[in-house]
Amino acid sequence: MLSSRNKRSYLLYLIALCAIWLVILLIASSFIYQFEIDSKETKLNNIHDRIYSHVADTLKVYEVSIESFASMLAAKPNNDFEDARNFARHLRNHYPDIFMFEIAIRISHSERGDLEKYMQKLGYKDFVMHSFSYGSDRKNYPLPVKEFYYPIVFIEPELEHSKGVLGLDLSEGNSVLSKGLEKSFNLNTNVASRPFFLMEGIYGYVLYREVNVNDEYYRDSFTSRHDLYALLVVNAAKLIPDWVPSVKGVAVSITKSGSGTAVNGNYEVIKYVDASFTEDDVLERWLLPEFSQTAVFESKSQPLTLVTQYKVQWSDINLTNIIAYIIVAIISFPIAFWLSLRLYRNKIKSVYEHERNSYLANYDPLTNLPNKNLASELFNQFSRTTKRNNTKLIILYIDLDKFKQINDSYGHHIGDILIKKAAKRLKETLRDSDMLARLHGDEFVIFLNETDDLSNVDTVIEHTKAAFKEPFVIDNYSITISLSIGVSIFPDDAKTFDDLLGASDRNMYADKKRDRPTNVDTDADSND
Repeated sequence: MLSSRNKRSYLLYLIALCAIWLVILLIASSFIYQFEIDSKETKLNNIHDRIYSHVADTLKVYEVSIESFASMLAAKPNNDFEDARNFARHLRNHYPDIFMFEIAIRISHSERGDLEKYMQKLGYKDFVMHSFSYGSDRKNYPLPVKEFYYPIVFIEPELEHSKGVLGLDLSEGNSVLSKGLEKSFNLNTNVASRPFFLMEGIYGYVLYREVNVNDEYYRDSFTSRHDLYALLVVNAAKLIPDWVPSVKGVAVSITKSGSGTAVNGNYEVIKYVDASFTEDDVLERWLLPEFSQTAVFESKSQPLTLVTQYKVQWSDINLTNIIAYIIVAIISFPIAFWLSLRLYRNKIKSVYEHERNSYLANYDPLTNLPNKNLASELFNQFSRTTKRNNTKLIILYIDLDKFKQINDSYGHHIGDILIKKAAKRLKETLRDSDMLARLHGDEFVIFLNETDDLSNVDTVIEHTKAAFKEPFVIDNYSITISLSIGVSIFPDDAKTFDDLLGASDRNMYADKKRDRPTNVDTDADSND
């Protein structure tokens, strides 16, 4: 059993042990959590890389396809666009992500009627040059009189809901396509329009390429006498891989720099946001982070920016690992707690035994006064102080008169109590600077420190003896006992502790020769 003085330390140890275990638990939990989160960031990186590769490949396909289509038109301009249609179908068969090919032609106002008749002759009976609203209604509007027009005269595939594009003037001032067309003039490269909702109800943009007609194939046909423009219509949804919507927690956006009025000069081409994003869940926002990766495509005609975001889901966390960790923590804690307690108790016991042995080596167990061993060490300290202050150290050697008679007559129990009471009474006579020690048996020693007036020694002795005139009451016995006191002075009488004890012991025996009665009365009423 631990002593009472160690109970507080023991309690603090238990609290510290629990706190340490909790800290270790939290640190280990954070490592497991961070491992899970890092794996999800790696997952985002992999997803982002795959999307980036898909977009980069798709953009390359669009670039190559429109250049090939424009080259074919330059080599073989004709009236019915049959070669263009076959070539466009061939490209779309190889690259299904291509939404549509178109051809626009540059004509003057005087040729407007001829073009409309020409297209109607080709089978497009409702062909009329027009513009239309880019809002949700998509209504056609008549064109104002202009010097030149750039109507669309060819589409592939000819979808029923797309035929309204035929005759659309790309240069109409309100058209979202006019700026892209202007940029393509004499540029000899591909140019992309800003994104917009197509007539087909999908989000996309158009790639332009001015066609330089090859004079070798020049024929006196309507189309070959005019500037041609190859167009490739991009369905923006095709830029995103088909598997992205099935990945829970993923959001992808592709923006084109400098178009529209969107934030930071970016106009959104397409954005897919997973429905599992729960912005209002505070705990989810706090515990489950959102990662983001950005990549820029350095295409001159399609300068796009890809942003891939991944919101970690609760389902992403490996509950098996967490449950296993909790089970291990629950099992390990009592074991570690028990082992720690055993180690701590052994340590406390060792410290207690050491302190106890040290106490027994220096203190009298009966009176708790310093014993002879500690008295010798105290003498060394006092003597150094005495030398430094040029004062005297007085040693009073005290013996209880006829103590053996009391011990033999009434037993050691009474004798021990008498020793304890005598020690207490002696201590009450001391100054704060003095020290009392028990040498052995009924013998005590008092150190009178820093004394510079030896004339007071007799007064101290008389005062000490007077304290014992009052009897001690022990177990209904009233015992009056006297003292014999011998005196020695450091450094006058001796320089060592043993020599001083010898000198004071001899003086004590001289004092003892004066006969002093020891009285023992029974039936005392009170205890001292």
